[in-house]
Amino acid sequence: MTVGSSLPPAERRVLRHEILHGLRSGILNGEIPPGTRLLEIPLATERGVSRAPVREALRQLEQEGLVEFLPHRGAIVVGVADIEMETIYGIRALLEERAFAKACRVVDEAQLDALAATVELMIEASDAGDVAAVTEHDMHFHGRVVELSGFQYLRRLWTSIDGLVRLRAERYAQRPDLADPASAREWLMVPSIEHRQLVEALRSRRPATAARAARMHVARALERLHDEHP
Repeated sequence: MTVGSSLPPAERRVLRHEILHGLRSGILNGEIPPGTRLLEIPLATERGVSRAPVREALRQLEQEGLVEFLPHRGAIVVGVADIEMETIYGIRALLEERAFAKACRVVDEAQLDALAATVELMIEASDAGDVAAVTEHDMHFHGRVVELSGFQYLRRLWTSIDGLVRLRAERYAQRPDLADPASAREWLMVPSIEHRQLVEALRSRRPATAARAARMHVARALERLHDEHP
């Protein structure tokens, strides 16, 4: 399959991040399946832009692990085997415990309040059964903590697994039982509320406390993956 005419046109002034958002959303919600070729020229032509922003968006998707560049084929949408997710979450746990330990020493009150506000938005979205919004707030929260830590290499590593974690969350969101808002609310609420504990761990200004909270949070996320797919 080749993506081209199936994607909607965009205004000439479309920015790189808008192209990125459209392609990422298509991949995450299954509209652009694994094996699809993403060609620069058709994508740029349909959106009325040069190839440069399309190329940048595709390279970002490569960093996020959602596409792979193959010789003579260009960018190909890739999938992630279930067996690899435990390793990915293990890497995430190591990355986040170090990021939280560092961030708790440098984050200021305004930044903590902003993180807490993101958590409350996540909880509100959980109460509404809005899986997509919860996922977006969740990834923003964790990505922001990694950013606040100041670890540039860890931030690049986080970017490389961000898309994979989003992909798994979006796949879970397609489960038939989550079409019912009440079921979705129950599934989303507990992990969303857990983020309040993460904020409090950051407020403690104790690196060991923050690291432990982050590690336990990711471990519980992995346990939920196992519960869904024993």
